[in-house]
Amino acid sequence: MATHEELTLIREARSGNAQAQLDLGIRYIVGSDALPRNTEAAMHWLGSAAAQGNLDACMAIARHVPLDCALAAQPALTLAGWFERAFAAGETQAGLWFAKLVLRHDGEEAFAPLQERALAALNTAAHCGSPEAQWLWASTLLARGECEATALAWARRAAQGGDDAARHALAERAWDIGDHDNFLEWALPAARAARDAANGKHRVPPTREQLSLLAHCAQLLATRPGADEDDIESLWEAVASRGDRHEQLAFGLWLARLRADGEAAATGRTTPDYGQAIQWLILAGRQGLPEAWHALSKIYGSAHYDRPNAALQRHYRQKAAELGHRQAQYECGVCAWNAGEERATNTLRALYWLELASAQGCAAATDMLHRLRKSHAETLCKTLIASTQGSNVLFTA
Repeated sequence: MATHEELTLIREARSGNAQAQLDLGIRYIVGSDALPRNTEAAMHWLGSAAAQGNLDACMAIARHVPLDCALAAQPALTLAGWFERAFAAGETQAGLWFAKLVLRHDGEEAFAPLQERALAALNTAAHCGSPEAQWLWASTLLARGECEATALAWARRAAQGGDDAARHALAERAWDIGDHDNFLEWALPAARAARDAANGKHRVPPTREQLSLLAHCAQLLATRPGADEDDIESLWEAVASRGDRHEQLAFGLWLARLRADGEAAATGRTTPDYGQAIQWLILAGRQGLPEAWHALSKIYGSAHYDRPNAALQRHYRQKAAELGHRQAQYECGVCAWNAGEERATNTLRALYWLELASAQGCAAATDMLHRLRKSHAETLCKTLIASTQGSNVLFTA
């Protein structure tokens, strides 16, 4: 229950007393048993006091009320005037809000007279050490075609001060120009924070921008000797678990220490984790990536895997070949030819897969077809004649 003092304050605020409105607004900012914290209520009373010219109310809004909440209660032009007054009185945050509002309405006639004063306020706020103001100042300089070096210097100051937007922008720029060291400097802390948030108690899903950072960081760290493998694994898993098939493939290949062509990679997990790799590659394959099926065929045919399986090796190799994987088609052709003596239709299968691989530019397939036609012309001729007299042949590996 409200105290006698609080009831008196509410009564006076409702009667239009600006000081009482200011005090009541502050009470709602701080909160009490009878008047719990309520930003909207605070903005209502502080706005009522500011509308009567109360400077302290203008400063309190800039200091304590989020800009979006303030905009929900008052027109942008009105707020801009209040923030300019508060900034002139020494409230740095008000200078940032003033500039934000004016820049948001750039080009509108009502805000045109405020442009130069808003930029001056933003410059002052940036020099006072506000990372958000520093980033907005850097963005404004870039948008206006000002000195890029100066803009980037402000962006770096903002990023070093903890502004996430500045960090992301610098990371994207470093990635675009191939500056991987600087990319990791700006992106890695943000990527780790996004990973931790996704795995934490509240399970905050990464944004699209954060997923891009996570993927790029994992890819770069995976190529660097001495990088923490647990760090790489957790970053990559955070992306792959969101369903990106290309990252599922890349993660699976790294876990299995394989290249994209299915051959052994020079870098990768020190001790391959084939169990995890198989899970991620299956997910990628189910989303239509033939490289994933081909990699699975290599795992099941590997002497390093403790559970090799020739049947699964053939099964996944053919799935890759059916989806147009050139190397898998060539391998299906070779295997079918090598089994030709056991069943005549294997010769047709060999020709089928080798022709497909050759049509995609596989030099090995083209060379093998040339050699077969030259040295086994009679066998091929008889097989083709027999095939025209029989039923349809299923071209399976």
